[in-house]
Amino acid sequence: MKKISEALRKKGIASKALPQELQESIAKLREDILAYNAAVEEYDNEKGEEDEEDDEAAKEANKKFEDLADAIAEKEIELAEAIENFQEAPKNDEPTPATPQKKEDSSVGWLVFGGVVLALTLGAVNLMKKK
Repeated sequence: MKKISEALRKKGIASKALPQELQESIAKLREDILAYNAAVEEYDNEKGEEDEEDDEAAKEANKKFEDLADAIAEKEIELAEAIENFQEAPKNDEPTPATPQKKEDSSVGWLVFGGVVLALTLGAVNLMKKK
């Protein structure tokens, strides 16, 4: 996981800023590493308890562990390269030009609404004066 951490540090991003697929791959790699470490530890404990050592079986088990360790290392390198090649979407801090148009449209609407309310109010006042 050193290479992944180093790639994240170089890019200056957090792992949560990565795409979901890449985050899931990193989480899967962590699980694989933990499973590998647990298997090695369990094998070492069983090997120490046995009185007789089977050299052929030990060699075969060591070969499988080496193959798994190589596969994990290759996956870590692939993920580190994917992080290094990851490009964040640029942030656009400039306001959109449509914003002033929207304000103008809503101002006209309020102006019309205010005129209608004023006409109704004056009409109601005139009716009250006539009674």
